[in-house]
Amino acid sequence: MIKFIKYIRKVLAVILSYGEAERKYGKKWYKSKTLWVNILALIVLFLDEKMGVKLSIEEQTSILAVINIILRIVTKEPIRW
Repeated sequence: MIKFIKYIRKVLAVILSYGEAERKYGKKWYKSKTLWVNILALIVLFLDEKMGVKLSIEEQTSILAVINIILRIVTKEPIRW
């Protein structure tokens, strides 16, 4: 039982150190919510008329700016390319 507890402690230490390392050194680019939201926004920008959405450029820019501000507040680690 003691070996099992020590093993669990080691596993937890590795998991915690990975989280700390990710915050310190950054995350992979494909894990970035901000990047994916902006890619999706670019696709929607090109498809908006075909999908029947009638938003002006100003409205689209404002919505994307608000989403990016929220994601910037939530994001804690940099991107590592």
